[in-house]
Amino acid sequence: MSSVVVKVNGIEYNLKGRENEEYLKGIAEYIDSKIQELCEKNPKLSYSAATVLAGINVADELFKSDLQCEKLEKECKGLKENYKKLEEEFNIKVKEIETLNEKLKEIENTNSEDLIKEVEDYKSQLDIMEEQYKKTKEQNKTLMSRNKEVNFQLNNYKYKVLDLEKKYMDINFKLAREKSGQNILLNTKKHR
Repeated sequence: MSSVVVKVNGIEYNLKGRENEEYLKGIAEYIDSKIQELCEKNPKLSYSAATVLAGINVADELFKSDLQCEKLEKECKGLKENYKKLEEEFNIKVKEIETLNEKLKEIENTNSEDLIKEVEDYKSQLDIMEEQYKKTKEQNKTLMSRNKEVNFQLNNYKYKVLDLEKKYMDINFKLAREKSGQNILLNTKKHR
């Protein structure tokens, strides 16, 4: 478990987490930049309001990343199904080519003129099928490449979602801590 002191909006916090120190510092810097950005845009915002708005903005980013992640998962599933279909078509074409090659060999063994013409027809069909085979193979390569890209993007979005969830939890923790501190101050003033 890592422990690191970070500064958010000028206040130091002691963070503990399973992630390494750089990760924790990165989260704190990200939240701090969001709060600073809000404060620069609206200098009248209180620290609490800026923190809440930053939390809402981070949650918005999280939800958008979740939606993008779901969209990519669906696209990946569609690509996998399409790849499977193309693979089945490819296997059928390969069997057809093998059958035609066998017939071609049988025909080549006979010397009849009619059979020679039939051989030429089969060769023509074979050429067409081989061309289709090449196209199918190329499509398979393209789909595999796209599938890898989608999986990579999907993993990136999953990490972003985890990162945003962590940031959101940290903001809530900070807000709770801040509210707890404010309640203590209010209770102290009331008892005086």
